[in-house]
Amino acid sequence: MFFVPVALALLVHGQIVGFPYSGFDDGMHYLTNPVVLEFDQLSWLDIFKTESIGYPIPITVLSYYAVYPVS
Repeated sequence: MFFVPVALALLVHGQIVGFPYSGFDDGMHYLTNPVVLEFDQLSWLDIFKTESIGYPIPITVLSYYAVYPVS
């Protein structure tokens, strides 16, 4: 039974794997975000505040930082 929802999710969302970054918000959140680019030089407070974006998204920023070297 677990297979059906996973298969449907992969079928619907799997096509985006080969897509390039979008111009809508990928730049602000991922490609030019100083918190992601300068992660090692910032304090924990800066990472949790994310003033460059305007609202706190610490878990998201940590995931961006984890994936950034792969991209």
